[in-house]
Amino acid sequence: MDGGAFFEITDADPPRYFLEIRYENGTLWAQGWVTGQDQRLASSEFLGYYGGDTVELKSGKQLRLENQDGTPIDMD
Repeated sequence: MDGGAFFEITDADPPRYFLEIRYENGTLWAQGWVTGQDQRLASSEFLGYYGGDTVELKSGKQLRLENQDGTPIDMD
């Protein structure tokens, strides 16, 4: 958790993971698939989400939120 956001991996097909990002009150903020590349991901490795289509890992790396087919999520 960081800044009132909770990260939860709800489905995994490594190297792809389905991530739900929720506000502190439990309301869904954003969701999408991320690709872990050469690393396995755990919910605890996520640091921040500030809106948009990327999430930040504690390592400083940013991952793009995608639809299941790999296209960017629609943030409308």
